[in-house]
Amino acid sequence: MGSDKLNNIIEEVERFSVPEGKGKAIAWEELKAKINRQSESKGNSRFMWTKMHMGIAASLILLIAVFSILNISSNTTVVTEKGQHLVFFLPDSSKVTLNADSKITYDTKNWQTNRTINLEGEAFFQVKKGRKFEVTSNKGTVTVLGTSFNIYARENNYKVACVTGKVKVSANENNQYQVLTPGLQTSIVNSIVNKPSRLVKGKRAYSWIDNEFYFEKISMTQVVKEIERQYNLSIKIPNNVKERMYTGYFDTKNIKNTLDKVCLPMGLKYRIVDKRVVIVSVQ
Repeated sequence: MGSDKLNNIIEEVERFSVPEGKGKAIAWEELKAKINRQSESKGNSRFMWTKMHMGIAASLILLIAVFSILNISSNTTVVTEKGQHLVFFLPDSSKVTLNADSKITYDTKNWQTNRTINLEGEAFFQVKKGRKFEVTSNKGTVTVLGTSFNIYARENNYKVACVTGKVKVSANENNQYQVLTPGLQTSIVNSIVNKPSRLVKGKRAYSWIDNEFYFEKISMTQVVKEIERQYNLSIKIPNNVKERMYTGYFDTKNIKNTLDKVCLPMGLKYRIVDKRVVIVSVQ
């Protein structure tokens, strides 16, 4: 008898779905009533819902509900933490290299007809030829068919460099755009897409994928933020140093080597506290 009851429950749960607009509690009560009616029609004096039976049925319904939620949401989000780089492939085999402290989101289910990605942070894309491929960020959108390019989209900074193929860079707030061919770069400032300029040393625009970082007259605030991202630590610098311009380079072999390359040419000294905090001061 217990086996028959359990089979009855499983049969009903397998056919069970929560109708749109109905709450889980209402749907649950309707399922119990339906099973009871079926039991009575078979001549049972009454279908007794034991705690065990109700627990099994509730667990199965929960699994169905979870599966339904996952099936409805087809968005995939990939996130890198500070101190982490990640290489992965999109459904069409396009390759993405994600810099530290970055995130992309895309629709897996509809990818073949809608190759659109939202990016927060920095990434290097190597796109397979096919339908239109778009990367959206807070300030701009890059549109391509098949190419490789780098996008830097952090806070109010937005820069795009084209390596191969051709890319269209558009401002989100208006219809302005620029088209980049290999070796050209542009940026968006105050909703204006700047005229493309040539990459003097092209690979430096995306050398971060090889753990090398080059800076040309960049504020110490931005340089420090990059070091924090790559090493997952906190750096404190004096206010009178934040807007000083830095031109130079560092790699991520070790933190002491990096701090030496950045601080010494700027007349700064530093000390490392508990491996996660760096305090910088003027010499």
